[in-house]
Amino acid sequence: MSTKEMFNALLKKKGYTSLRDFCLQSKIDYPNMNKRVNGIRQKIEIAFIFKLANLLNESYTTIVEIFYPDEVAANRDCIKK
Repeated sequence: MSTKEMFNALLKKKGYTSLRDFCLQSKIDYPNMNKRVNGIRQKIEIAFIFKLANLLNESYTTIVEIFYPDEVAANRDCIKK
């Protein structure tokens, strides 16, 4: 599942109709958020990860897993060793 699909599924689960809806309600810049969700890698600062997690009432780890799936998988592999 892509970043876009995972984030949109989370938004839908939380009652938002779209990314634009979420951004408008949360006062987040839509063009930048849209780039992040569509795979145009922009670093997401830790403070922004926590902001998204808090806005969505989710664990910050959920947000990290959505935007950095490869890094999370690599970390899990390291921990298993």
